[in-house]
Amino acid sequence: MSRKSRYNQDLLLQKVIQWKAGCYVRLSKEDKEYTDSSQSVLAQKQMIEKFLRGHSDIELYDYFVDDGYSGTDMERPEFQRLKQAFEDGVINCIIIKDLSRLARNDEESGKYIFIIFPFYNIRFISVNDHVDSYERPESVNNLEISFKNIMHSEYSRDLSKKVISASNVRRKRGEFLGAFCSYGYKKDPLDFHHLIIDEEPAEIVRYIFKRYLESQNIYAISQELSENGVMTPLEYKKSKGENLFIPGKKINVSFWKDSTVKRILTNEVYTGCLVQGKRRKISYKSKKIIETNEDEWIKVENTHEAIIPQSMFDEVQRLIRQNYRSHSLPTFRNVFAGKLFCGQCSSAMSVINSSQKVNRYYFVCKVAYKKKGLCEAKRMRVEQVEAIVLAVLNNYLRLCSDLIALKQKLLDKKMKEEEKLRKRKVKRLSKQQKLQIEKTELYAKYKEGHLTLEEYLGEKERIEIAIQSLNVPTDNSDDDSAPECVQSKDSLLSDFVSNKYFNKVTKELLDAFVDRIDVYATDRIEITLKFADEIGETLKYISESSEEGTSEERTAI
Repeated sequence: MSRKSRYNQDLLLQKVIQWKAGCYVRLSKEDKEYTDSSQSVLAQKQMIEKFLRGHSDIELYDYFVDDGYSGTDMERPEFQRLKQAFEDGVINCIIIKDLSRLARNDEESGKYIFIIFPFYNIRFISVNDHVDSYERPESVNNLEISFKNIMHSEYSRDLSKKVISASNVRRKRGEFLGAFCSYGYKKDPLDFHHLIIDEEPAEIVRYIFKRYLESQNIYAISQELSENGVMTPLEYKKSKGENLFIPGKKINVSFWKDSTVKRILTNEVYTGCLVQGKRRKISYKSKKIIETNEDEWIKVENTHEAIIPQSMFDEVQRLIRQNYRSHSLPTFRNVFAGKLFCGQCSSAMSVINSSQKVNRYYFVCKVAYKKKGLCEAKRMRVEQVEAIVLAVLNNYLRLCSDLIALKQKLLDKKMKEEEKLRKRKVKRLSKQQKLQIEKTELYAKYKEGHLTLEEYLGEKERIEIAIQSLNVPTDNSDDDSAPECVQSKDSLLSDFVSNKYFNKVTKELLDAFVDRIDVYATDRIEITLKFADEIGETLKYISESSEEGTSEERTAI
């Protein structure tokens, strides 16, 4: 029977497959400002449409357009919709103008092109780069793709520097570059980079400064504003149609916080001085924002009309510093700060001292404490929270210590087994090489007339059978894809596992092991621990290693 041509089979398969394409288009704000019109949304669509006209086997499903989103941001809304489409099997082909449209982050680009798209059997096409993972697989699996991804990433880094530099120049000129104005101001409709007074909230700002000079009591001011029904800055901005979102809030907090009042009292913008650059991204690849040092701030005076006279502002700052110093020696250090939250409304919990007993402290929900009826949370003794958290952490540490010991034992066993396999493999290869040499010499003997044809063929068959029997089986001895263990050098866990027991909750201990703690009205506490993923991977590794060991023992020769 004649063999079927693999080439003909491939052609038949190509005719059968119907490609449904999601065409992805992206344009960042920087692209609009710093590149030519060839990168526009329209230009990208026109290029993709021209490509589709020459490929009748590809059917357009939809365009996915992210206009105004950076290529370093992988949470782009339309990109997420595209991702959902191929995960659901709605599309099996993705087309882009060039690789920079997918992402300007070499790690993320590589992850999608080399791992995620192949996993979902996605045909990936980059028109300008002549990349087609189906028609030309070699166009994807080469160094040029990785090199271009790195170049696009470097372009973003360089562009980020230019944008930051240009923005700082504008800030130094006194131009306002923020998305939202401080409470009491609004953007000038004739110039969005200039602030003008918003009279309604400006009156509240003046009242706050005046009341503080009279009472020097921030708590009393916040209570008074709440009781009088004055809209908070957040509520006021929302009432004006500004699209604000505060993550982690389960309820709409409609009362004034002490921190809000203090922030207004210490904001220099009310003197006509524009202060910008207080925060920055840690990297062009990350959304994480960090606070900058005061010497990095950009201050420009007299950029807009003042709401508060400079003399009044200076006096308020003097009184705030004075009051802070008089209360700067607390008798209780809250090591749970930033970790403890109300399970009912997600607000941070504060510490209060009992009015009946000295040095008896309670954790209370800020919302429930200041505005009754908005949250049903109850207070809980600090000692009670400490005891529960300490017990959980000690159990967790014992578990981690046991897992690390067991994982190390399995790793040692695996290394010994792999060493045996390696030696066996070397031995087999050595025998194969000797047989190959013998086979070569056998042919030479036949040519020289020392062996008959029958003798030569018989010996040759014997040697080939011996070589075939020595073929080294495929093993996973070089596999380095085992999951990270909990004793990873990159984790803080390894610094603590030697401790079998802790007798006190410290800030260092909480920072190392706890993401957050939620306290509920029923005296229930939920602790979200760090390293949960590592623990899960380690348990999975231990389970799989144990099963493999049992299987190997049963099939051992």
